[in-house]
Amino acid sequence: MKTKHALFSAVLFAASSVAGMAQSVPTHEMYVQYATPSNLVEALKNWEPGKNFGEGKDYMDENFFISRVPLKERFIPGDWANDDLNDSNDKYFCWCAPTGEMTKKWGPLPRYNFDGDNFNMWQYVNTHSNWSNGWWRVPGAFNDVAHRNGVRTGCTYFIDWATPVNSMNDPGKTLYELAETDWDGNYLYAEKLIKFMRYYGITGLTFNPEGNWAPNVNNAVKGFLAECHRVAKELNWPFHVDWYAFVSNTGQLSDNGCKLTVGANDQWFHNQDINQPVTDVFFLNYNWSDAGLQQSVNAAKQLGRNTFDVYAGFDMQGRGYGKNGNAGWSSLMKYPVSVVVWGAHDRSQLYVSSTEGGQSDYAVQNEYQKKQEMLFSGGNRNVLKLPALTDANITSSFSDLGKWHGYAKAVRERSTLNEVPFVTRFNLGNGRFFNKEGKTTWAHKWYNWGMQDLLPTWRWWIDNGDGKTVPTKSLEVDFTYDDAWFAGSCLKLHGQTDRSDLRLFATRWTVENANDEFRIVYKVNSGTDSHLKLMVSKDGAKANFKMKALPAAANQGEWTTATFTAADFGLAAGDVIGYVGLSAEGTNAAYETLLGEFAFVPVSFSTTPSTPTIKYSEVMARYYNRADFKVVFDMPEPASRPAKYDGCPVYNEEVGTWYYEVYVKQGEKETLVTTTTSWAAYVVDAPLDPALGQTFQIGVRAIGLDGQAASPIVWTSEIEKELTLIETLTIDKGVIKPNEEFTIGFEDPNHSACDFKIYNALTGQLVASAQNKLQMTTSLPEEGSYDVEVISNGNSLMNRSIILISPEETGRLPRIGEITTSTTSVTDIQGVTLEAEVEKGTTYNDNPCTVSQSLYMQEPYQFTVDANVMSEYNNNSYALWFKVEKFEHASLGTLLMTKVNRNYGGTWTESVWGEMWTAIRPAGYAAKNNIKRNNAANEISVSFDGPPAGTPSYEHNNDVDGLSDGFSLQPNTWYHICVVKNGRNEKVYLNGKLIIDCQARGSGPKNWRGAKFYVGGSMTNLASFTGWVDEVQIWSKSLTQAEVLEAMKGYKFAPDGLEGYFKFEQTRTDAEGKIYFPNMGKGVDRVAGGYMTIGKSENNVTTDHKQNQLTTALGVPSLTGVYGINYENTKWMVEGARVQNLGDGTAEAIFPASGEYAITVEATNSWGSASKTITDYIVVTPTAIEGIQSDSEAGYVLYPRAFEGKADVLFAKGGTYVVNVYSAAGACQANTVLQARDGELQTISLGRATAPGTYVVVIFKDGKAVRSFKINK
Repeated sequence: MKTKHALFSAVLFAASSVAGMAQSVPTHEMYVQYATPSNLVEALKNWEPGKNFGEGKDYMDENFFISRVPLKERFIPGDWANDDLNDSNDKYFCWCAPTGEMTKKWGPLPRYNFDGDNFNMWQYVNTHSNWSNGWWRVPGAFNDVAHRNGVRTGCTYFIDWATPVNSMNDPGKTLYELAETDWDGNYLYAEKLIKFMRYYGITGLTFNPEGNWAPNVNNAVKGFLAECHRVAKELNWPFHVDWYAFVSNTGQLSDNGCKLTVGANDQWFHNQDINQPVTDVFFLNYNWSDAGLQQSVNAAKQLGRNTFDVYAGFDMQGRGYGKNGNAGWSSLMKYPVSVVVWGAHDRSQLYVSSTEGGQSDYAVQNEYQKKQEMLFSGGNRNVLKLPALTDANITSSFSDLGKWHGYAKAVRERSTLNEVPFVTRFNLGNGRFFNKEGKTTWAHKWYNWGMQDLLPTWRWWIDNGDGKTVPTKSLEVDFTYDDAWFAGSCLKLHGQTDRSDLRLFATRWTVENANDEFRIVYKVNSGTDSHLKLMVSKDGAKANFKMKALPAAANQGEWTTATFTAADFGLAAGDVIGYVGLSAEGTNAAYETLLGEFAFVPVSFSTTPSTPTIKYSEVMARYYNRADFKVVFDMPEPASRPAKYDGCPVYNEEVGTWYYEVYVKQGEKETLVTTTTSWAAYVVDAPLDPALGQTFQIGVRAIGLDGQAASPIVWTSEIEKELTLIETLTIDKGVIKPNEEFTIGFEDPNHSACDFKIYNALTGQLVASAQNKLQMTTSLPEEGSYDVEVISNGNSLMNRSIILISPEETGRLPRIGEITTSTTSVTDIQGVTLEAEVEKGTTYNDNPCTVSQSLYMQEPYQFTVDANVMSEYNNNSYALWFKVEKFEHASLGTLLMTKVNRNYGGTWTESVWGEMWTAIRPAGYAAKNNIKRNNAANEISVSFDGPPAGTPSYEHNNDVDGLSDGFSLQPNTWYHICVVKNGRNEKVYLNGKLIIDCQARGSGPKNWRGAKFYVGGSMTNLASFTGWVDEVQIWSKSLTQAEVLEAMKGYKFAPDGLEGYFKFEQTRTDAEGKIYFPNMGKGVDRVAGGYMTIGKSENNVTTDHKQNQLTTALGVPSLTGVYGINYENTKWMVEGARVQNLGDGTAEAIFPASGEYAITVEATNSWGSASKTITDYIVVTPTAIEGIQSDSEAGYVLYPRAFEGKADVLFAKGGTYVVNVYSAAGACQANTVLQARDGELQTISLGRATAPGTYVVVIFKDGKAVRSFKINK
């Protein structure tokens, strides 16, 4: 076997066992590169359709950035929900929000985690400005889902506050070059830009223009944008510009009082010289007034423009959705202007705020769906029951959104359903698994927004049958991630109702033939009667629905397909279908039916998709049981194309394709691992069976527009890649309690055995050890931090404080006890009741478990405490808990915390380095500075009192006062640090242990006159800290080691000397509307709280701008607090069986065919998930192995207990037996000699058969093999 070794890397906690707010950030490599050209204009100049725009000679990712779905036409249903709206007051809506995660690197790129922004209320959105992606690099997946819903998209050009915008330096230089003209005044790049945007599927440009524009750039860009509009009309491309109105006609930084005024800022709205728009979404700043809206309307009319091109702005991050500094919705509804909602810089504020029900990805995603519906469809999530118009200040909390009138109060819903065939599977674009036809093909989390289906037009429209009246007891409708017919989600109808009519889709489908087919796939989880009728109405017929009952399901919990013809609803050729839905009658509280697919397909449809051609494939990583790979493919050019597609890429619909399936193949085993609408895909952790060899193939096929036709799968040749040995140390639990068993070690069976030693991190005492093992299972009785030493092949590596034993009061992961079934012998289609003992981990001694709350930090944000918190500078201490998410060092490392006056009147070193700075240093850092020794990665340094520039023997970029030795930090591990200054002596304690004791080399102690305290932020040659902090303490005294140990535990009341104390348990809002964390320390009268800020330098003065970007999460597991540990759900998984979750740890499974079934139960709370798999109840069918004799009279039955590493063998006849266990490769794993009596059940050990895989148990008697069995572990 070919293998290569990777160096020891960070400790990895079991992914299913750690919850946290950063789950939207992938943990895997970023295999798709944006490769945005360094010179945009030069790259545009050289670009031609079909040529790479991405920079790099061997760049292969271009297909990830080409949209393959054309912008669909929209219509307003003839029967819309809100009768108060009409053509004269129906507003446009712009969602000017990010599409990505907190690092800003991924944006809407597909990735392999579940938690991601899958925004899906497209029916109310005209324009999505796309704050995440810069010019002009937008993933095709984003444009595909937006275009499918008829929504225009943008990409953002960001100019920071008060930046000079001139022709000599960026950001102005790029704009000026783009707006270049020839000698005749013709713009050189307007037509080229529009053609470029058309090819990639980008319809618009978004500007954050908050600079001071030089006259030449100001005039050039205004003219250029007007010319782009003119050219776009000629080329039939819906070009638009989304403009944050913060620049005057003369280029000055001004919001003009949040209004459009002729003579002040109108030239950025409309070019009167050539009568062309300059911008289309004219985004008024947030303090718009009643009078300002009236003036804006008048100005738009004077310029001959649609007044709805003026948009009243809302900052959902800092101000919410209601009245906060603006005139309020009562005023806004009076004027024919539109609505734009911004916020924030990295993630949508609505998405960030979806944590009230828990921080796990499952909790966040479920909450985000509900909050989207409440924000757009009103607090009741029924467009027929919108709350009254409110002028309240509405935030994204459930309590506020429950009072919110919803954007449906001002905007009519739109639909694109005017084409057939139509298929939806209610796929939201992400999942915890991937299903096809109700069966899981790959149990892996995923996110691909481009695969999101066309979803219901209303969320929701539920009436009692008259089209307007809401039922007293209404059917409940939700998306669920617990099951799916296809992909990762489906629709769940549940609850009690006498009658509820649910309108799903507004359509304009023309019937071609009376035999055109409706198809609906559903699963009844409460009996077999769905209690549902399919409702169909002609366009214009409004509530005049024809209905047909769905047939009863054959079995409870089984997916059922029903079909109807158009004639069943009285439809004939030429009729236009206007509305479809479902009517539920007579359901009880326990009712639940899942909707997995809805389709309408003409009977004449017979298009088979074209076959892809793989042009590039690469395996980026190959491990013993999985692989990461990328595949890029092409489709053939269509024989002819509509004229409207001239200059466009080939769209999927032109080659008869809806989407593409991507497979891996080993021998005859084919596994579907992902789907995509792009002509490229990558896969992380594609499952591969070690027993089937080291080679595999990658396959792609196209799926037809009806969701059923398919091309052949095209395969790469056999791929063999050197195996990478997995050296990552793993711990199977992210939260561990006293005396709780946990396992630490290496998952890769090819790894060499190691010696493990566990030490008390504070005392250094050896508390547990194991020799010559891949993994070590143990428990520790005492709370605290523990170091783990791993000795492999003579090399030793110490992993500091990677084990944290925390108190029971902060909650634990769920514990799954005994799993039982109603029977252990089943026949086909026989129901089996499954029951698990689940300890939820949310209470201790009958009291609710709570944990502290932490603050998430990332660039460019810094937690800032004003200098007035403490005047003492001779003797002080700074302490906090921190957990690094990922080390991304600058050349000299990462800044953790500092105390500095960045406007200090001394030399540059004093204003940059300041009074104190503590950093995490990269490997080899020490060899380059005054310490003159080597160091491992991620050691801690400390320095106080930076000297003036030019101080002899003090090169401040490199030199430090002290650097730890042998205390390399790991990501995703909680550490407590305390930095203590006592005159010129400095000490650093890590988890209470003294690791640095040195003397200051700087110029102090001295008074730094206004030095603020910061956590995070950046410094020269130091990156910003990314991760979580908790329990920040600022002391006006030098703490002793005993006091440090006390400080680690936190305080109910601050003791003397603790001037600044920040627990992040609550927030408050100041008079300026800025949110802060209150100071719980003795210095509260001097400094009320700490803020998240962004530091900006203007005219050589650094200012900390307060931000309302506060992301809190689960804190240190060893500290109690306000964060409640909640139980979220129990999930049963029996591959190949139909499972219905009955609640309270029980489920019913139906086995449709004979065979072997493993049973897995997964329990999830705020800390994460725990799972348990058993096979005890399944009798393995005897399988003879070719060449082994069988004693036909002897009876042997094997009952495996693979999760315990044992198996029970029933011997029909007594005697002496030898039982061997072999791996798939033929290596003997166990050899056991047994003396059995007739009918005796004996237990054997599976020996070294610890890794998952297929094993063979062979029974020998009298020297010959008499029976063999296969076990899948």
